Amino acid sequence: MDNDPKNEETAAAPQCGGGADISTSSGAAPVASEGPAPLPSYVVFDTETSGLTDNKLPADHPSQPRLAHLAMVFVTSDLQVEKVEDIYVRPNGWEMQPGATEANGLTTELLLHIGKPVEEALDAYEKAILSGRVMVAYNAQFDLKIMRGELRRAGRPDHFEETPNICLMLAFKRWRNIFKGYKLSDACTYFGIPYQRGHEAPADAMMGLEVFRRLKPLGATPDPQVYHSKHYAEIQARGREDYNQDPQQPGPTFKVIE
Repeated sequence: MDNDPKNEETAAAPQCGGGADISTSSGAAPVASEGPAPLPSYVVFDTETSGLTDNKLPADHPSQPRLAHLAMVFVTSDLQVEKVEDIYVRPNGWEMQPGATEANGLTTELLLHIGKPVEEALDAYEKAILSGRVMVAYNAQFDLKIMRGELRRAGRPDHFEETPNICLMLAFKRWRNIFKGYKLSDACTYFGIPYQRGHEAPADAMMGLEVFRRLKPLGATPDPQVYHSKHYAEIQARGREDYNQDPQQPGPTFKVIE
């Protein structure tokens, strides 16, 4: 959800008739070449939610919005679509807020009718992460935070440190060196991508993929990595205060509290 705001060249090793790499020094036994690292595959995803996040609060704080819709586009290393998963989430103790409904068209009544238990969305998301996929989104920190919160509420690992990701919004902003006009709609307009108005997870994910396809050949997408919020220190401090933890004892509880 937009939420408004090396290749390494390796020298070819000598090969024998069978194509196996060999070592010819000192009569040593043949050494198998590891070869280049496999290219990553990706999931371009988008979430729709019951409201807007507060970036200064942990993902699973009671006031944070809930996951209402998850769309994931699985793509190969060369960005060809493999499959799409599209999951609406049935509310369980929460409701859609009017502002969110106005933005994404989702109502509590609709989700109660067509939604599935949040566990189904979490199963699909967690499987993608554990399979080694790189998670990609336009304003990835918003979508990752929503999913992190739901994983925690479900008593699951949030996989924060195991989720290397690429934020297409940040990549577009940095590539153009701009400080405004970098919403998903702006990126689509710049690249001539048809923009479907309104926040709908599958459409937003597919538009994100098209932006990815434009940025990647330009060398404008960063290497996947784990990002911490600019409010990380503040969130940690608030977390210690909430739990009465000594600030001089930064235990693992607060390593990834955001």
